[in-house]
Amino acid sequence: MRLLVIGIWAALLWLERGEAAVFSHRRHVQKEELKCKDCHVAAWTSAQAGDDLMPTPAACADCHDSGQVSTTFTAPARIIRFAHRHHVETLKMSCEQCHAGMGQLEAPAPVAVLPAMDTCMNCHNAEAAPRECETCH
Repeated sequence: MRLLVIGIWAALLWLERGEAAVFSHRRHVQKEELKCKDCHVAAWTSAQAGDDLMPTPAACADCHDSGQVSTTFTAPARIIRFAHRHHVETLKMSCEQCHAGMGQLEAPAPVAVLPAMDTCMNCHNAEAAPRECETCH
């Protein structure tokens, strides 16, 4: 249910800004069988939450002709300490563990896909990972 609300919110946000919601994670993940790292290349080396992990024009150009799609994506602001590299390389976590349901979204969702604190607390429970606020905040 949460994902449905997030998807609808994102579509309305894009339409409100006068832009068509033309990007579909579902199509790229299911039909084209792309993996997160195919487009979000920088996530595997990202050491800071503020890193821009949105696809670059070069990443899109691997499959699309220049001008075929808009390749201007805005990275959401982040106010926590977080390293994707540590989570995907060292801990061997999958993207879906934190970004659940991403492959189902039909509309761009720049802020909505950031995990909520409840998601982080699934592992940061003082057993599997530190629970102290200072770990991330």
